[in-house]
Amino acid sequence: MLQKNWDELIIKLRKKYPQLTDADLQHNVGKEESMLRMIEYKLSKTKLEMQEIIAGIGYSSDTYLLIKKRKLK
Repeated sequence: MLQKNWDELIIKLRKKYPQLTDADLQHNVGKEESMLRMIEYKLSKTKLEMQEIIAGIGYSSDTYLLIKKRKLK
């Protein structure tokens, strides 16, 4: 995911879920999957629910797949 799109996603997540802290949403290149798992935990959401949330705020529900593909390379 491009940095700009990632930053936009983080802003939208922060607006929708104000309980997320800056630390929860800190973006480290290559650590996106880890951050999303932390957000899942903090929001008590499953991976599928997180995909639906991401899709609901205007991003592809394939965001997880893109992250995983990049991590496998």
